[in-house]
Amino acid sequence: MLVSFNWLKEHFAKADIKVEPKELADKLTMRGVHVAGIKRSTNSLANVVVGKIVHLEKHPNADRLRVTQVILSDEEGAEKHQIVCGASNIAEGDIVPIALPGCVLPGDFAIKVSAIRGVESRGMICSGKELGVSEDSEGILQLPKHATLGQPLSRLLGGGESEDTILEFELTPNRADCLSVIGIAREAAPLLKTTLREPKPAKFKAGPHRTSSIIKVEVEDTVLCPRYIARVLDSLKVQESPDWIKERLEAVGLKPINNIVDVTNYIMLETGQPLHAFDLRRIESGSIRVGPAKETRDFTLLSGDTVQIE
Repeated sequence: MLVSFNWLKEHFAKADIKVEPKELADKLTMRGVHVAGIKRSTNSLANVVVGKIVHLEKHPNADRLRVTQVILSDEEGAEKHQIVCGASNIAEGDIVPIALPGCVLPGDFAIKVSAIRGVESRGMICSGKELGVSEDSEGILQLPKHATLGQPLSRLLGGGESEDTILEFELTPNRADCLSVIGIAREAAPLLKTTLREPKPAKFKAGPHRTSSIIKVEVEDTVLCPRYIARVLDSLKVQESPDWIKERLEAVGLKPINNIVDVTNYIMLETGQPLHAFDLRRIESGSIRVGPAKETRDFTLLSGDTVQIE
C-alpha cells in the first residue's frame, strides 16, 4: 500500500510537526507497521518554475526545433537560460513552465544540461502532459500573463505539493485497520506525541425522496457482506477533477478518470471504506444485488481492459 507523506501529515493535530519520512518510517516499522520502501513522488513538481520566453530563433541544425532564451525573473539584467524546444505553440512573451536541470518529471524522466543537435539546452519547456497536470500533449502549457516569474509552478496551480514522499507499506492480514491514510495516521500520531485529526463530514440537505424508494439493495450473503448501503445523488456533472485530487491519486499509483470516480477512490484511500459510483440510468432492474458470482462473466474496467470473474 502506498501513502503520501504530505497527506498523512494533514491528519496530525499539530500542523507544524517536524519529522522526516525516514524517521517516521523507522518508528512505524518498530511498532509493527512495516514500511518496505520510501520514494519521491513521481508527480512532484519540484524544480519546475514559471519562466518567460524573451527570444526565440530557428535551430541551425534542425527544421522543427527552435532555440529559446528564457528568464526566470523580471528584474533588469535577469540571467537568460537557453532551452531548445520542439513545440510550435510558443512565441516571445509567453509565460511557460520550465523544468530546470535536476528535475525529475513523471515517468522518472530526468532533466539535465544537454546538447540537442549541437546546441546546448539548459532545461525543458513543458506541456501539461509532461508535467502530469493534464492530458493535453499538443503543445506547451500556457500560463497566465500575471504569473510571478521564478515561482514554483505548484504554487501557481494551487494545491500542488512541490515535494512529497511516498511510503510503501507491507501490512500483515490482521492489520486491515491500517489500510488507509487515517489508519496509518492513527498509528503514527502517538509516536510523534500528537493526536489524530479526522476529517469532519460535511452536512448536506437530503432530497425529498428516500433512497430506498428509488433503488433497492439486495444482500444475498450477509456473512460475506454484513452491510451494504446506497445513496442516490442527483444534479451531478461529470467532469475533470481538481488538480490537487489528481496529484494525490497519481502519487499513490491511481489514474484519475473523472470527478465521480476520483472522489470515491480518494475517500477509499483516506478512510479505508470502499466505494463505487453507479449510473442510476443503467441499473435496469431497479436494484443492486450483492452476492457471490454464480457464473463466469466478463467485466469491462474503466481502463478499457476486460477481466473474467469466476
